[in-house]
Amino acid sequence: MSDTKRHLENKEPEPVAKALAGTLEAPVLHHRPRRKRQKVQAPPPVPKRPRQCHFLLIGKNKYCSLTTKLGNKFCGEHSMHEVTTTSTVDSTVAEESGDNVEGKSVRKRIPCPFDPSHTAWADDLKTHLYKCNARPRDNPAQFSLNVNLTLSRPSQPTEVNQSTALEGITGTPQTTSGTRSDLLSTLTDEQLLALIKKVQDMYTKHVPEFRTLILDHPALDERKKIVKNIKHAHQQASLLGHMQRLKMLDDPTACYIEFGAGRGELSNYLKIAVDDHGTATFILVDRTPARNKFDNAILGLEEIKTLVKRHTMDIKDLILAEIPELRRDVTATQREPPIKKDCMNEPYKDIDKKPVVAMSKHLCGGATDLTLKCLTSYHQSEREKSPSPSLVKGILIALCCHQLCHHYMYPNQEFLKEIDISPKEFVYLTRMSSWAVCVNSTKSENSSGPSSTSSDSLIAEDDEHNVGTGKELEELGSHLPTLDFQARERLGQQCKRLLDIGRVRYLQEHGFDAELVYYVDKETSLENLALMAGCTRLFERQFWLLTSPRRHWVDKNCLNWAKSYFETNLSEISAEDNGSTVKTLVVTSVTGDVDVNQRKGKIITIFDVAITLTFEGTTNNGIAVTGKIDIPEVAHDTEPEDYVFYVDIDGDNSSKQPIRDLIRTKLSDELRKKLAIFADDLIRVHGKDVQVESDFSQHSTPAPSTPSSSSPAPTVPKSTITTTGAVNTTTLEESVELQASAHDVYDVLLNQAKVQAWTRSNSTIEPKVGSKFSFFGGNVSGEIKELVENKKIVQSWRLGSWPADHHSTVTMEFSQSTDSTTIKFKQEGVPVGEQDITRQNWNNYYWAEIKRTFGYVRLSSSSIAAVSSQSAPSPSNKKRRHRRAVEKKAASGGGAMGLYTGAGLAVLTAFALGFWFSKK
Repeated sequence: MSDTKRHLENKEPEPVAKALAGTLEAPVLHHRPRRKRQKVQAPPPVPKRPRQCHFLLIGKNKYCSLTTKLGNKFCGEHSMHEVTTTSTVDSTVAEESGDNVEGKSVRKRIPCPFDPSHTAWADDLKTHLYKCNARPRDNPAQFSLNVNLTLSRPSQPTEVNQSTALEGITGTPQTTSGTRSDLLSTLTDEQLLALIKKVQDMYTKHVPEFRTLILDHPALDERKKIVKNIKHAHQQASLLGHMQRLKMLDDPTACYIEFGAGRGELSNYLKIAVDDHGTATFILVDRTPARNKFDNAILGLEEIKTLVKRHTMDIKDLILAEIPELRRDVTATQREPPIKKDCMNEPYKDIDKKPVVAMSKHLCGGATDLTLKCLTSYHQSEREKSPSPSLVKGILIALCCHQLCHHYMYPNQEFLKEIDISPKEFVYLTRMSSWAVCVNSTKSENSSGPSSTSSDSLIAEDDEHNVGTGKELEELGSHLPTLDFQARERLGQQCKRLLDIGRVRYLQEHGFDAELVYYVDKETSLENLALMAGCTRLFERQFWLLTSPRRHWVDKNCLNWAKSYFETNLSEISAEDNGSTVKTLVVTSVTGDVDVNQRKGKIITIFDVAITLTFEGTTNNGIAVTGKIDIPEVAHDTEPEDYVFYVDIDGDNSSKQPIRDLIRTKLSDELRKKLAIFADDLIRVHGKDVQVESDFSQHSTPAPSTPSSSSPAPTVPKSTITTTGAVNTTTLEESVELQASAHDVYDVLLNQAKVQAWTRSNSTIEPKVGSKFSFFGGNVSGEIKELVENKKIVQSWRLGSWPADHHSTVTMEFSQSTDSTTIKFKQEGVPVGEQDITRQNWNNYYWAEIKRTFGYVRLSSSSIAAVSSQSAPSPSNKKRRHRRAVEKKAASGGGAMGLYTGAGLAVLTAFALGFWFSKK
């Protein structure tokens, strides 16, 4: 039975019932109105082409070019303007949906209750509602209403929050510029000038200089050749160049998410840049479907199509962790997550996720804030599940339209409190930010001739930033007679950068390296700043330390020492210039991480701290000045000249400006000198506590090449670095059991021939007190200190990678039972940090090799005797006779041979070893 008939038998779904009853809420329309000025023109003549739609497009001053049905004046898109009559309509329908005209019922087309952008016949509305593509569907798992809002959305517009009143039903800002301009005009000149002064002071205090870095990428080369207006191509090429610079394109299995994707054009060229051959995933997020999409182009021409998924959803409602395409088991060939019986209720729990790279070109206003909140929430939720590295590998957003930001969406509310911006002032701030791109005012202020059209056309060509009209700017100019256009533009830029630096700090607080970069020049786009971020290398290092094998890595937390270090070395630093003096007082705060590590013979310092210190000074006019200096990032991967200093002066005013200038020019240089030697001092003090060890390389020693040898030569450390000074040490203790007699265990550790067999190297040892030994090509060495036959061995023992002249003391006591011998092992004096690798060396290269070479059998030499030739050669006697012959030859110095008996089969390795040593 078709869906269009099912409603005749079953109860109508809730959306259909509400639509028929007229109680359905107004539908969501995500269309931002254009505000281009319309020219008054005479209407064009009636179209002469046969069956052309007669609907006049006012904005374009032409008739719709679509074709109509035979006998109709309007196309399907504009058929609601058609008046159709029919004589076959039921009288009841005629009464409800039309007027009777001379016995005929007039059919009407009405807007669809689900989506007014299209129409339906009034007398067939019920059938249409069932098959309408705009019918509300059940919300997917990744939908949660307003989940990414920082604060609760104001329910009613207030006098101070007029921006809320300008929004549509979904929270989409409606950019009716006149109303927002009127909001500023409600301020008196004194109030407005005071607000401007606050913005300028906060900008000077918190916003550093941003670098300009314009890059290119070959993925856009072909497009630049065929398009007339290449400004968008230049922007996209620079963004892709930055993604390549930040290594966002290196992982061919990553998931690239374009927020505010529109047609998906940026993702299309990103697909070319990645050249993933179907292994990457592309997710396009936009709240409305777009025409002329690039989705099919992103699929690629390969046999295995790239996984491309478009999610039509508002970012404010998006839970990134619930998107199924982020799962690693959802691929180009497996496009739906496999459902397992044991996880049907929680199909997305504890599933490996793909690394995420988020990007957007000109993500307007509050959408940027919602995106940052969405990404950081995903980053935090995944970290809480497991100590894994951040799945958000990169963020790149070209910023724009700050006038569309909203206080309840802005993620860094703490920063707004720090700069003392109230919700009311936030609205004023966003409105003033539009002055930075209202270049049309140059026409009225600087020129009235044809030369002014270049700047006017620059912004007119870019609909993304058409935020003001000439009339509005004239009103602003009359309201601010003391500010010319250049001053208003500069103030607008300052408002934008204040909002942007708060976003940067928000990302930094959540574990990202974030920066703002001018990625194109102003001639290409007035909105030429991009926010770029990646997970901090410090966080990735910390994850590696927590999860990787500790064989080659030892670390020490030195944060408390660093606090004392900075308190001592950053106090009482002074500078003087032109009669003004300033001096640091005390360090009030040191937060972050400071670690010293060694990996494969290298000492590595990993630190990232924020420092706050107080200062006092005196201007050349004798004015006393106090305040604090914030250094937000002192890191191992940041050069001292890149350190940023934020100066906060108590009771700041223009008379205290010389102290601020002195700190930025002179005192900051002195602080940089002190900070530059921190890493060296950190290593000097704490380097001895993390053992310096050289690279572990395969050390090959002369060994026979036999097909029966199943274990390779041991990998042993080889040292090229030594340290001096005191070494912090620890003690290892454990118990080892071998199925052999105490005599045989004692002998296998001291008999040179047997030692060469299980070390598989030209090792040297002599079983007497005072003799020195050397195993594994000199990587293990020492001296025998005490011997009690079959009872005890005491040695001085060291690895070649240990600090020079440092030895540990190894004590081995043997306790024999009826079928095995237990070795009580104790090693004193192991350097801190080396205990794990030392224990592994004993287990892997001593005990395991002894068992592997001589087998899990008793090695009693006292049982070695001549076996009567008249003995019956039973299979067991043959094995026993063969083993005794092997040990007899080893005891006589003729060679060392091994025997595997775990499965009752003799291994030929011993014969090869015996032959090789006999040749020696």
